[in-house]
Amino acid sequence: MRTRSVMLVAALAWATPAGAKKAARSAPAVDPGSLFLEPTPAATAQLRIQDPGQPARTAPARVKLSAGKPLRIEIEDLDQAEYVEICIEAEAPATFCAAADSTGDTGTLRREGNRLHVKLDRGLPAGGQRHLELSLDTAPAPIAHPSDWLKQGTVLYFGRAFDEKPVTKVVPMALNVRMAEASDGSRVFTWRADLDPERETDALSARTVSGRRIVKPEVVASGTRHSDAFSRGDDVPEELGSLFLSAATFAQLKKYQGAPFEDAEVPGGGVLVKTGEINVVVQANDQLWMVPAVVATLAGGAGVYVIADDPAAPLILSASRPGQQIRLMAIAVP
Repeated sequence: MRTRSVMLVAALAWATPAGAKKAARSAPAVDPGSLFLEPTPAATAQLRIQDPGQPARTAPARVKLSAGKPLRIEIEDLDQAEYVEICIEAEAPATFCAAADSTGDTGTLRREGNRLHVKLDRGLPAGGQRHLELSLDTAPAPIAHPSDWLKQGTVLYFGRAFDEKPVTKVVPMALNVRMAEASDGSRVFTWRADLDPERETDALSARTVSGRRIVKPEVVASGTRHSDAFSRGDDVPEELGSLFLSAATFAQLKKYQGAPFEDAEVPGGGVLVKTGEINVVVQANDQLWMVPAVVATLAGGAGVYVIADDPAAPLILSASRPGQQIRLMAIAVP
């Protein structure tokens, strides 16, 4: 262990100037605008949808509120990227006005300070009813995240952007990952992703790919090789980690300001160097959580990572790599 530590310190001395090492040790503040982070939403929501003959689904949502009356709430379900509108004519008694894809809404509405709870049944043009439940906070305040913030069953909603497709920097392509843990300590990801632009051939092609990835316990503990390229399927070498740093890599990054690290999407990597610290606001269901994080770079800044400061779960909250970026947009908590 001592030999490895000496080699790591030597590698860092070679990879970074003394001034950069000193700056990293003092944990400078980082400008959030320089990182590919999800903007903090002005309002947060969770939407539950029950369609006729289908199981209910619940997911965090993005919302946009109209300024006047009637109150129109435009909702984007992050799980299915479906848009829903709710129109409220009056609150007492609850009166709903015409909304898109509705033949009439009936239901209840309850307000608690900045929070609004809506339950309604919506008549569908094709017949039948859709049941919607919306929990909305119009002025959310960030709170500290719980210790088990990434427990089994949590769904991570990532957005990916590509330089060759500029629109994805405004509307990122989805990568949805459900987390589980095996009895042997493996991390298990069940995932669904929009296809990368080069995989899109015509309008009739499949637009998503899905799979299941297992990160073995030895990689969770001490792996140094990494890849977040989910959209090529599960054909990924088993020694590669994904979405999280290994426990050993994160511990070394914190203690020595750097750690051995190779990213399949960043040529020329070798040492991940800590450059600062930051607090990241993450939407969890209809709340905002404050997540302390470490900022680090790879290959002279070709890779830039924001990593949750949690030794048990060093989740990559955002990463910028040559030609592509990924960021956590929200979390669904079971």
